[in-house]
Amino acid sequence: MKTSPLPKITTWFLLIFFYLPIGILVLNSFNASRFGTTWQGFTFKWYVILLDREDLCLALCKSLKITVVASIGALVLGTTAAFCIE
Repeated sequence: MKTSPLPKITTWFLLIFFYLPIGILVLNSFNASRFGTTWQGFTFKWYVILLDREDLCLALCKSLKITVVASIGALVLGTTAAFCIE
């Protein structure tokens, strides 16, 4: 039986639709231009400015700590649930 290519086409369309703007945003974050209308070269300038701000670094550290705690909690709960299902 021949299957329809429509699900595969739809899946690829949605993946491109969702991930292409994210890729453009990441690529544009390395643009030397202040505004993203023209490409003026590759730079890490914006990330250096971002990391120079102490309040943002503290927020990043707190977010990473919360992420680690939440991940460990999810691991413990998920493993416990898996053993309970057995």
